Amino acid sequence: MTRPHALLRVGVTYEKTLGMRRLTNTPVDLAIGNDGDLHILSRSDELTFIRRLSFNDDDLGAVNLVGGGGQVGGTSKTDGHFVWPAALLMDSDENLWVSDEATCQISNITVEGKVICQWGEQGSADGEMNRPSGIALDSNGDIFVADTLNHRIQ
Repeated sequence: MTRPHALLRVGVTYEKTLGMRRLTNTPVDLAIGNDGDLHILSRSDELTFIRRLSFNDDDLGAVNLVGGGGQVGGTSKTDGHFVWPAALLMDSDENLWVSDEATCQISNITVEGKVICQWGEQGSADGEMNRPSGIALDSNGDIFVADTLNHRIQ
C-alpha cells in the first residue's frame, strides 16, 4: 500500500509523511506559515476545510470552510461560502487566500476563518473570471490569478 500525501523536498531525500490519520481528506493545496506550520486545503463531496498541522504531524485544528461539498458550477455568493476551492496561499500577514473555481471568487480569510474580503464574478471581461485556479502574490502584495477557462492571468 502506498502512502498518499507525502511531504517531499526537492534535492533532498524523502523526509516524512504527514496526515496519515486521515485528517487531510483529499488535500488539494497547502501553504506554509511563518511558524513552519502547514495549512492544508482539503475538499471532497462531503466536506471542505483547511487543516493546520505542525511539521511533527501534530493536529493544530481546522478551519471549516462554509459550504464545501457543492457541485462544480454552484453559484452561492455568500461571504465565506466555498463550493469548489482550488488553491490556497498565505500572505505576509499570515492571512489565507483561497480561489474557488465554482463561484469564480477569490477570498481572503484569517487563519480562524473570518472573511476579510471576497470578490469575483463569472465572465470574461476585465476583473471577471471563469474557473480561477492558481493564485500567487508578489512582493508588493499584488495578487495574480490563473483565470483557467478564460486562458489568461489576471
